[in-house]
Amino acid sequence: MQQTDAPGLVPQAKRILEEHRQLQERLEKIRSALSAPRESERAAVWLSDLAACLRELLPFLRAHFDQEEEGGLFERIQEVWPHAARACTRLQGEHGALLARLESLGAECEKAPLAEEELLSLAVRVRSLSADLASHEGRENELLCGSLDDAVAAQD
Repeated sequence: MQQTDAPGLVPQAKRILEEHRQLQERLEKIRSALSAPRESERAAVWLSDLAACLRELLPFLRAHFDQEEEGGLFERIQEVWPHAARACTRLQGEHGALLARLESLGAECEKAPLAEEELLSLAVRVRSLSADLASHEGRENELLCGSLDDAVAAQD
């Protein structure tokens, strides 16, 4: 890698890491909404709160994934860490599936009222998506931090 490539990775990585922090805040709001009681008389409020969290997350996540893909993040990581190419490809490939799941769950929330069994199933699937998003971002953080360490070392 040329020394001039590393400085481009550092500011981009800082932005991405900040977005990952913001994503964690949004996921925490979803977990909080999921933990609220779902008694039959409050189910509509619970579902509305959950739908609002998912609606808020969708445009943020789309923009975040676009920033990672179109901003050249994965290409920069691979310049610094060529052995990470497979992991970068896998992470990029997960973006579409994660967005599709989020869109589907959001649409399902909009179909109120739902029976108790449907609410339980929805909660399980939203928890699963939340965990998968957190895992995905954690793996991206590992790649970012590792490649940053190598980029900084290459400049010394």
